[in-house]
Amino acid sequence: MALFKAEDAREEEDPYSAALSSSSPGLTPVVVPVVQFEFCNLEELSGRLRDDLRRFSAVAFTSPRACEAAQRAMGKDGGEIRDIWRRKEERGGKRVFAVGGKTAAAAARVMGRAKEDVEGEECGTAEALAEVAAKVLGVGGGRVLFPCGELASEAFAARLVDLGHEVTRVECYRTREHHLLAEKVDKLAAAEETEGARLELAAFFSPSGVRFALPHLERNGFFGSESESARLKACAIGPTTRRALEEAGVGCFAVAEKPNAEMLARAIKEASTRHDKLKT
Repeated sequence: MALFKAEDAREEEDPYSAALSSSSPGLTPVVVPVVQFEFCNLEELSGRLRDDLRRFSAVAFTSPRACEAAQRAMGKDGGEIRDIWRRKEERGGKRVFAVGGKTAAAAARVMGRAKEDVEGEECGTAEALAEVAAKVLGVGGGRVLFPCGELASEAFAARLVDLGHEVTRVECYRTREHHLLAEKVDKLAAAEETEGARLELAAFFSPSGVRFALPHLERNGFFGSESESARLKACAIGPTTRRALEEAGVGCFAVAEKPNAEMLARAIKEASTRHDKLKT
């Protein structure tokens, strides 16, 4: 099984590989780095984070990479910036929102909060996070700082703007195809021929991962009606990535209900059970 996802240098063991191996003995997950990132506009982000005059009522993160950008933007002044946000919290102000457990943990670390003080961990999409933020902030008057990548959906900001809140979007990183992606996919194809290591499942973790990986998979015959390898089953970390697969003409075998390792492992196991029953 191939996991088309961003690498995290801070993780000694990839949590998705561990969960999938535990859930399905005999499955051998291989992480294929699909994207890499370039940080940008960090000076602007630093200024926004410390901008007490604008009285931001919240900051929202929809990816771990946005949290990393915020940490880089803070630099040596991180303690001072976190103190500004904590003082505001004590006066009944600033909220921190984040999508999913991994992003919530990163946001808590960067913003100097306890993880339970970060709202949105249970969300799987930016749209769902927008609903959480809308409920917390109410109607009108809020000012939300939204650090994000250039490919971030407009859904989060649009929902809050509709409710009369002001959203300041700062694009702080750009997503690029990983420089080793083509080579890694070619090696997966070669392993099928020389070692009989048939690739049966591929998990995708973002729409950009779908966009970058599919051409290389198609070039190697993993998808396409004329190839025996077209039986490769595509899995998605959530509904947004599922839509990206379907829009590219690829059916989705399994979709995680929430963006974490346990939910993906469960979705694949349940889908495999259904598939096996249909064959009998």
